[in-house]
Amino acid sequence: MNAFFSFVLEIIRTESFWKSITFVLVILLTSTPLSIFLLRAMKERSEQIRSHIKEALKLRDEARNLLEEYKEKDKGKDIERQDILEKARKNAENLKQEAESQLKKRQEMKEQEILDRVKMIKKNGLKELKDAVLLFSMKTTTSFMIKDEKFRSNTVFFNTSLKELEEVLNDKKEVEKIY
Repeated sequence: MNAFFSFVLEIIRTESFWKSITFVLVILLTSTPLSIFLLRAMKERSEQIRSHIKEALKLRDEARNLLEEYKEKDKGKDIERQDILEKARKNAENLKQEAESQLKKRQEMKEQEILDRVKMIKKNGLKELKDAVLLFSMKTTTSFMIKDEKFRSNTVFFNTSLKELEEVLNDKKEVEKIY
């Protein structure tokens, strides 16, 4: 054992032994704080990664929820769009019917106006015809009276003829026969 002690003493006295010991001590002394520092850094990094993952999952869920909401809104808009189109069709149909009704009323009014004008023209024409016939009969009678003395004496005949002529002209049925 002496040899062993002497060998150990010999190793202890060498410079490389002390360098090795220093190296091991430096490693041991620095490795503990370094390992603590590295472990803390790794732990912090893993916490950051976990928080980023949680945030990403949360954002993904929010995005899915928003997508579902927008899909529902889009479905609602399709239904709303169909309702609007249906209302527009009904309004167009109502406007068409109203326009047709107004057109029909206008046509009836125009027809009535035309009939009234025709009646007025007939009435004015009858009046003109009456006036012309009376004027003609008066002129004829006057010329007969001037020329023929016998005719003058028969004034009763003249008065009767004028009354009959007026009755014929005032009777619409008789006048329509003339037309």
